[in-house]
Amino acid sequence: MVKRLIFAAGAGAIVGAACGLAEAVLAFLPQPADETWLAELPAFALAMAIYAPIGMVVALVWAGLLGGDDGRTFGRRVPALTALGMAWLLVGVAVNRSFLPSITHPLSMAFTVVWTVAFLWAMYRVWARPGPSPAGGEVRLGRLVLAVLGTVLAGVLLLVPSMRSGHGARSDGARTAGGTKRPNVLLIVLDTVRADHLSVYGYARPTTPGLERFAREGVTFEQALAPAPWTLPSHATLFTGLYPVQHHAGRFHPRLDEHLTTLPELLHGQGYQTVAFSNNTWISRATNFHQGFDHFEDFRGIWRVWRSASRLLAVQVYRLFVPGQLHGDRSGGAGVTNRAIHRWFDTQYDSTRPFLLFINYLDAHFPYHAPDPYWRKFVEPSHQALATKLLDAKAQDEADYTPPPINWQAEKWGALTDLYDGELFYLDAMLTELFDDLRRRGLFDDTLVVVTSDHGEHLGEHELFLHRFSVYEPTLRIPLLMRLPGRLPAGLRVSDWVGLPDVFPTILRLVAVDTPPDVLAALPGRSLVGSPVAVPPGRMLLGDYEVPDNLLPRYRQKTKVTDERYFRRGLRSLHYGNWKFILGSDGRNELYDLAQDPSEMNDLLQQAPEQARAMETRLQEVLAGLPKTSDAEAAGELDDETKAQLRALGYIE
Repeated sequence: MVKRLIFAAGAGAIVGAACGLAEAVLAFLPQPADETWLAELPAFALAMAIYAPIGMVVALVWAGLLGGDDGRTFGRRVPALTALGMAWLLVGVAVNRSFLPSITHPLSMAFTVVWTVAFLWAMYRVWARPGPSPAGGEVRLGRLVLAVLGTVLAGVLLLVPSMRSGHGARSDGARTAGGTKRPNVLLIVLDTVRADHLSVYGYARPTTPGLERFAREGVTFEQALAPAPWTLPSHATLFTGLYPVQHHAGRFHPRLDEHLTTLPELLHGQGYQTVAFSNNTWISRATNFHQGFDHFEDFRGIWRVWRSASRLLAVQVYRLFVPGQLHGDRSGGAGVTNRAIHRWFDTQYDSTRPFLLFINYLDAHFPYHAPDPYWRKFVEPSHQALATKLLDAKAQDEADYTPPPINWQAEKWGALTDLYDGELFYLDAMLTELFDDLRRRGLFDDTLVVVTSDHGEHLGEHELFLHRFSVYEPTLRIPLLMRLPGRLPAGLRVSDWVGLPDVFPTILRLVAVDTPPDVLAALPGRSLVGSPVAVPPGRMLLGDYEVPDNLLPRYRQKTKVTDERYFRRGLRSLHYGNWKFILGSDGRNELYDLAQDPSEMNDLLQQAPEQARAMETRLQEVLAGLPKTSDAEAAGELDDETKAQLRALGYIE
């Protein structure tokens, strides 16, 4: 009996692994680029690992039912019935989820009945078929062991091609002209984090106790602005110091052009070891953000395997019963990222060189589902049931594709806000974990740390959700904090307007990098380091949002769109003093006095037409006065692989 159980377990594992591999191949088959197969190989191995124990359990069940069979019959029936059982489950779930309304719909129920009858008939045929011999026969364990070892070896070999990382040639210049070692640079983007929901910026909930301690040791810029309310143009600004109208990276040109000089390129040329960990699909090799980095781990290297695995039927079935617990497949996973960074320091860090470490943490991006217990941290008792429901993928999808104007009840907005704040609390804990690791390594006080975001998030303001369709303050106001002992004062809070274009020249100034004159001449921002911190007076800061007409088909597929004006309107904003002017491509301009109306509820365009005209004139003058860069490269189209990835994530059509 023991031999039979061992045989059943091994045979079931092989059948399960084969099912996992087959489903993974079918799932990734539409992606044609050769590199895609290499990138997905770890996901194939993971699929085999997920399905192998499932097949093992199914086979052991059959082993118990077939205990009276002779050895040879048992050896043929167990794998066959296991394969049938796996096929019944996987194909049944796939058809129901992909082609039928819901599992309780009459069509789904009818299909399930027909499919189950077909399965029972096939099972009966296998069961009733006579064995190869009337009696006797042995289960051949030797062959099975070889087959199991071969399956395991195949899974391991699938991992080997992915164990690659880029290494750049070492450069001179790791020390300044005076011979002192340059500081390390840690540049952190907390994706989709609005400043006014951080307790370090005065928010009532204690969302960022770690950043509050950080702020007491460095400089906090209280009024920092992103140049755009979404990822690609803002990151391009952070890397180049240029406004979107200069670097051109955006919806119509979705990549960072090679001819632009980036921060990692400049620091690499000065001897820095440059490394990046990005959880956002837009900040990847395919969009050329790896330019200048020795080591670049994008969403593929950090958590693409888990995102790929989330497409497997077994994982989807699991999520039906345990919603919101597979953190790291959609929200990025700051914990996973920190472990990857820890491994890099342990295995690849060169202590003789300063480093530039760039990190994009995606956790605050929708959907909001921080790991337990963080997501519960700020959920009000009256919001508990709804917040739990909003962790479900279907509820998140519905929320994601509700077209504006959105008129949800206060309870739903409250539950979403609670979950968003939980993500911030989780991020803060992961930042503290990262900083503590650097302290243990003796690196933290020798490192310029910059913490910022690429854009904010709407949580009901102006009847909007997420970071689309506006350049209002919730999407543009971002955190910006810096720390470098000995160079930046501790506990300083700066109330003047600053922007992401200022970060690039500030870092170059603090690490004393020799910057080419043509690069400096094109910069619209200014270094914030003076005596010791000095913000240039009379700042005029731009915001930019391209016409989002590509979003309209996606919303139409999900729900009825009754007001299409949001999808036809490009926007530009200008901050100058207390005033904010918004220029709409449809002619609907807006004017706000942020000192009196920080929530932008009172449009003063009609009451103060002269001020509006003056602000529009200033906006046009700023645009005309920006240093020009060469036109966007013609080869700016995304490759087929990246298009497939972004389409699968719902980012493009």
